[in-house]
Amino acid sequence: MDIVYIGLIAVFCVVVAGFAIACDKLGSVK
Repeated sequence: MDIVYIGLIAVFCVVVAGFAIACDKLGSVK
């Protein structure tokens, strides 16, 4: 259970970080 929970949190953090970086790049382009 704990391993799965940590895995979900890790995936969520990666998605959020990737989304933030993508938005930052799009903002810098404009």
